[in-house]
Amino acid sequence: MSPGSRVADRFSKPGIYAEQRIPSYRRIERGDNDLPVVHEFRRDELQGVYLPVTVHEGLLRTDLPFPVEIDLKQLVEL
Repeated sequence: MSPGSRVADRFSKPGIYAEQRIPSYRRIERGDNDLPVVHEFRRDELQGVYLPVTVHEGLLRTDLPFPVEIDLKQLVEL
């Protein structure tokens, strides 16, 4: 997430995605240690909004929309 798009990435885009019924999305930011942090959200069908699922630090492991495991530290040069 770039500083210039922070508001859009956190507020505007999730609303647009929810209107389109996209079932889940992830937002990637840099954490305090400058490593990637992945915020995972899933759309609640009844409310039509995204609810937070979890925050991945160090390792991204999820089953939806398909199983994936990513070592987040390997995505950046230290």
